[in-house]
Amino acid sequence: MKKQHRPTLHRSVTQQWQTFRNRASGSVATSRGWANPSAIHFSSRPPSNRLPFRPHTNALALAGATWPQIAIPSTPERSQHWPERLAALVQERLGAREARRRLLHAVPGLLPFLLWAIPHRDPSSWRFLSEISGVIVVLAAVTYYQFGRVQRTAERRRDVVAAVLGYAMVVLATMLICSRHVEVAFAALAILAFGDGSATLGGMLVQGRPLPWNSKKSIVGTICFILVATPMAALVYWGQAHDIYQTANVARVDFGLALLGALAAALAAALVESLPVRTNDNLRVGTTAAVVLGLFQWLAVGWSPLY
Repeated sequence: MKKQHRPTLHRSVTQQWQTFRNRASGSVATSRGWANPSAIHFSSRPPSNRLPFRPHTNALALAGATWPQIAIPSTPERSQHWPERLAALVQERLGAREARRRLLHAVPGLLPFLLWAIPHRDPSSWRFLSEISGVIVVLAAVTYYQFGRVQRTAERRRDVVAAVLGYAMVVLATMLICSRHVEVAFAALAILAFGDGSATLGGMLVQGRPLPWNSKKSIVGTICFILVATPMAALVYWGQAHDIYQTANVARVDFGLALLGALAAALAAALVESLPVRTNDNLRVGTTAAVVLGLFQWLAVGWSPLY
């Protein structure tokens, strides 16, 4: 029985292969000759004497025509959407409330830069110190009344008072103690405004590995603190001291020296900020930065009177 079906099976495979080759070459053998395959209708059911496998050219052509065309954007088109992607990332991981909180935290740090463009009196005079102190008090009052919009769920009223007073009192006390070197107070303000704010911002956006001694703080946040606070504090210190020392006809403070002092203060403040302490860190971060900058002023620059 098997020997009788072998020739028939062999012929069907041969005929199937020959038919497939003819269709691939663009022509089909018919009883009248060779014809165009597009003019021949192929049945969807294979003949009984042929194998089940049969390429259905009409179905393949229809599938190719109906397949959706995917447009791949070019590099300029993809780069045009990065602000939207960044805004979406901030909205997802920070939220509008936390983003406004970071902005409110950094605004007081712009005060030293405004003094560069605004003509003002001698920075060591009591009149100038009184005016700047009044501005800081007004900013603290505005921040206190606006803090309800950025207040976190776990924060209580006394935490808000400690955060605002700790922020303002550090700068005011440093200005009064270092009245002849307000650049120390302004550099501490820059570390507190930009360094502490960027630590929370970077830690929430990137969400890296936690610190070994504090699981609520990340390594990325501490690195962001140092990378942002160091150049900002150095720029504020150098700009304010450069103006004062030039007026007093003494040697100017080099920017490299200011950068060294700012780096030491930023490292110490970042370490204190990362400690596992439940209270608000504005007071301890600002105090640490002011103390290190004061030591730098005493050891590297000097406390000699300028006027």
